[in-house]
Amino acid sequence: MDSVSKTPLLEYITAIKAQGASDETLISMLRSGGWSESDSRLAICQYYEHASGIPLPRRERGGGNRALDGLVYLIIYITLGTWTIGVGSIFFTLIARAFPLPYEHWGPGLLRQNLAGSLAQVIVAFPIYWLASAYAQRQIQRDPEKRRSGVRRWLTAIALVLAVGTAVGDLITFVAYLLKGALTIRFVLEVITVFVISGGVLWYYLPVLTLKGSPPGDE
Repeated sequence: MDSVSKTPLLEYITAIKAQGASDETLISMLRSGGWSESDSRLAICQYYEHASGIPLPRRERGGGNRALDGLVYLIIYITLGTWTIGVGSIFFTLIARAFPLPYEHWGPGLLRQNLAGSLAQVIVAFPIYWLASAYAQRQIQRDPEKRRSGVRRWLTAIALVLAVGTAVGDLITFVAYLLKGALTIRFVLEVITVFVISGGVLWYYLPVLTLKGSPPGDE
């Protein structure tokens, strides 16, 4: 893309502003000429810098802060995946116990044994997830611009792609078993479990990628 700081563009903006056009009107005109809104606003900022002779103060951005943000959101989504898988495994075990297959024999201690690992996932991962999420929310309250953080949005996008992929795969498996006539109550409940968990993650974090910029409850 051509630089917005070219003299012809600044001359054009200067001439239009001299006619009393507002910034929003000028932005609309520039966009109709193929300029993006961000480039149009940048060009207007450069016009004011040129007209006033005072450069626009640039906000300092620390690379270390971006690295810390990336670490925090990695922790959030890794632990999110860990504890949601643990919750799903717990439900799978309870469903299997309620609707056992003919060759399955649930002894007195088998349920506890099967639940131990899944419960450990939730007990360890969920508090870490909650603490990291609370820390991230405090940072957003201190600096609302962090809602628009590229690191935050890209990592969220990756997490949501995994959630969507899981939900789609779950539905494909359900339809395949339906077409084969192999549906059972146990299988349907397992499909619902996966769909609810992955759908819940998608619903909760999708606002991060929208104009709202935050999950429900982060306001």
